[in-house]
Amino acid sequence: MNAEFFLDTNVLVYAAVDGSDAPKKKQQALSLIDAVDFGISAQVLQEFYVMVTRKTAVPMAAGDALAWIEALEVFPCVSIDSALVKLAAENSLRYQISYSYET
Repeated sequence: MNAEFFLDTNVLVYAAVDGSDAPKKKQQALSLIDAVDFGISAQVLQEFYVMVTRKTAVPMAAGDALAWIEALEVFPCVSIDSALVKLAAENSLRYQISYSYET
């Protein structure tokens, strides 16, 4: 299954968390999720879960994070290759959303 865009972890985190410290990024993330044909990877889902349940200012309850993951199951889960990484980096520049993950 193909997708026009690949969303990285940060887009999903911006969409899911409170957003009071970065309202523009939250709005951009929600707009992307609503408007584009995107794919994600299993790694992105794993990173999303860790970030929102452990590394945000107000951690999300595990059940709420799981509900987000279940809602995202309708989108293609694609394999990561160099072309996909490049596409994700290009889109991060286009939409001015970070494309990085720190543990």
